Amino acid sequence: MIRTTNLTTSDTMLNYIMQSQAKYNEVSEMTSSGKKLTTPSDNSYDAVTVLNIDKQLSQLNGYSNNMSLATNELDTLDGVTANITTQLNRANDLAIQAANGTNNTQSLTSIKTEVDQIIQTLKDLGNTQYNGSYMFSGTATGTVPFQDVTAPDGTTGTVYKGTTATEDYQRYIQISDNVKTPINVSGDTLLGSYDPVTKTGQGIMKTLYDFSNALGTGNTTGISDSIDKIQSGLDATSDTRTKFASLVNRFQMTTATTQSTITQLTSNRTALTDIDLTTAATQLATQQTALQATLAVAAKTLQSNSLLNYL
Repeated sequence: MIRTTNLTTSDTMLNYIMQSQAKYNEVSEMTSSGKKLTTPSDNSYDAVTVLNIDKQLSQLNGYSNNMSLATNELDTLDGVTANITTQLNRANDLAIQAANGTNNTQSLTSIKTEVDQIIQTLKDLGNTQYNGSYMFSGTATGTVPFQDVTAPDGTTGTVYKGTTATEDYQRYIQISDNVKTPINVSGDTLLGSYDPVTKTGQGIMKTLYDFSNALGTGNTTGISDSIDKIQSGLDATSDTRTKFASLVNRFQMTTATTQSTITQLTSNRTALTDIDLTTAATQLATQQTALQATLAVAAKTLQSNSLLNYL
């Protein structure tokens, strides 16, 4: 007959107590922290899943932030192009007024003065900054895009110094995995330029300088030709506004989808890492009862197995 020694019994009961105490401590710690996953050893599979979710959340939050910042910049761009439209509408009215054939030299001079002021206003709008960067300099955001130039004969003009539409002028933001979109328009596309030295240029700037020069010399043909060209500038500005308004709408829809995904991933992460407090409280009470029962049984068992029972 094999008899169980007091030492064996003590070791066995001690193991039971330690296991019960460890389980109680584990549940107690989870209840206190509100977390069921604090280290990879708690659940290696869930830990890897959480790491993957964290990576996705970081990327998605980055995309959402990109679109938020870009939307703010595009709102500024829309305000600028709206002001450009207002200025060009006034220039169009002045061109129609100047072309009616009833203006004397003084009237044309007054119109020229206002046109010259419109040119300077457009230059200032073209030099708009957003967060310390010039919006219409292309990728050369630290360069003043529109700068005044005076020719040797005293005539003035406005030249464009940023990266041009034929160069790598576009600035991009990433809005999702492997998807980038440009968020700017080059200044030469938006307003053009006019060089008084070479008498060359493009876009609405050249049109307005030619219009101003025609007013100064009484060139009726040049004045009349300005009407259609100013209207073309209005159409181009409208196209720019429409293009970027559509981009803002795209950002809004993409952001909504991104935020929905972020919400779902966050919920999934919470389910893996956080405990249900009601369930945890029940488990804690259960483990406390189990620990107390183990201690009671151990005490009774060890007492009954005293040396007197073997005499």
